[in-house]
Amino acid sequence: DIMKRLKAGAVNRNKLEQVRGVYQAGIANRLSHLFRCVTDLAAVSLVYQFSLKFFLGTFQTALDYDLMDEFGNPKKVAFSVGPELRIATVTKLFVRDLYANVCHALLEKDKLIFAVLLYVTLMRVDG
Repeated sequence: DIMKRLKAGAVNRNKLEQVRGVYQAGIANRLSHLFRCVTDLAAVSLVYQFSLKFFLGTFQTALDYDLMDEFGNPKKVAFSVGPELRIATVTKLFVRDLYANVCHALLEKDKLIFAVLLYVTLMRVDG
């Protein structure tokens, strides 16, 4: 009985490591580049300083929104679609929300600079 549980635990651990690797490769690299993009706005003006808490809050909102339908109810299929599709969805939502949230704090003349910086960063990350 104990050996069966140990084997099942090892199998689950391996599955979790595989999924973690997919998410790490798909999201973590992109997020680090996007955070650098947002912090680089301080070079445009010193008033443009965004915290890690702001950045992670925006990411958490994208994660939460991905789990909800248009009426705010939990989706039942959010985790059954596979990690690649979920990564693509969360990334799309996050970039949209990040752009909108950062633009709220920017002067009109600097919004185009941020849009170009964001575009170049995404193109560099995507290859």
